[in-house]
Amino acid sequence: MVTLSSIQVSLKIGYSTPTDVPTSITAALESVSVTQKDNGPSAFSLQFRAERYNTFQEYPILETGLLEPYNRVVITVSLSGKQTVLMDGIITNQELSPGLQPNQASITVTGEDVSNMMDRVEVAIQWPAMFDPIIAFAIIGKYYFVGIEPEISTPPSSWASLLTGMTPQQTGTDRNYLVQMAGSHGYLTACWPQGPGTLKNTFYWGPPDRAGPDQSVINVDSGPYTNIDQITFSHDGMQAHYVYGAVMQDIVGYSVPLPVVTFMSTRSPDFATRPGLDMSHLQYKLMPHGGDNYLKAWADAQSETDQSTDKVVTVSGTLDGVRYGDVLRAPGRVVVRGAGETYNGRYYVSSVTHELKVGSYKQNFQLSREGVGSTVNSV
Repeated sequence: MVTLSSIQVSLKIGYSTPTDVPTSITAALESVSVTQKDNGPSAFSLQFRAERYNTFQEYPILETGLLEPYNRVVITVSLSGKQTVLMDGIITNQELSPGLQPNQASITVTGEDVSNMMDRVEVAIQWPAMFDPIIAFAIIGKYYFVGIEPEISTPPSSWASLLTGMTPQQTGTDRNYLVQMAGSHGYLTACWPQGPGTLKNTFYWGPPDRAGPDQSVINVDSGPYTNIDQITFSHDGMQAHYVYGAVMQDIVGYSVPLPVVTFMSTRSPDFATRPGLDMSHLQYKLMPHGGDNYLKAWADAQSETDQSTDKVVTVSGTLDGVRYGDVLRAPGRVVVRGAGETYNGRYYVSSVTHELKVGSYKQNFQLSREGVGSTVNSV
């Protein structure tokens, strides 16, 4: 356990089962960086002082072997009496910077969340007569021994792929194939740790999770209640769009074009009162004219429309961790207050980078939603 400002950071490191690290290593910890993402692997970086008393000897911190690649790292933050696991991950890289003067050397280790274990072996296998969510469940289930548990949603289009008569073919690592399948449905993949001390993680395969509880409020321009260092809102009016086209299908011996068109987003619940996908401002994109099964083509078009609405409004900013008094998590949702009627309200948290140094805790965040105007009347 090391204290950085009013925040305490706990490190556990080990090859299979992480344990508390020696005081000599925690005392040498200078900075922690953890990036949590709603899509793709999360990452971490730890920087340590590397001191030695004889320039012809090895650095003692390296002799422990704890900072070697493939070791598992659990990073826990204690803030306002609440423990939060920021990262359960695997070291993938180690870097030594000797410095220009004695005892100015530093060791930096970086890595990814434990889903890195799913990205090490490439395979070429078939998944005959199986729906994508069933395939995802089977793949994730292989990693229960390292504490990875599945959370899987069933897309409306999952069964339509079977009607094409094609057998799903995996070529590559398990994690890459999960990402590939998710993308075809407008879904996300992410792995995040569960509670402190559990050594369990959830691998999520599904749409953006917009239904969870709100996190602590982000206050903008609110006098003594302001808890941000900076924030920027961006509204892209050309982002959201409908999709239309046609698919040739054989009907009683004739090849007939069947129309495909989207009319709405299926993302829910709504976060904006004036969404970018608005019939008063029509924007259509043409889908490829192909021979796919009609239902599969429609599902692909709907997936594209859904994804186009995810980032109509984006927000980037930096929270002061001590003033905020909480740990903002991604994925999740949060309410912004004090930015005016156009940009106030509820947002989806797509990424947070936690930067911890002695005397400083910053949380750099990325938020998004489908339009402007708040669905939240008061906070």
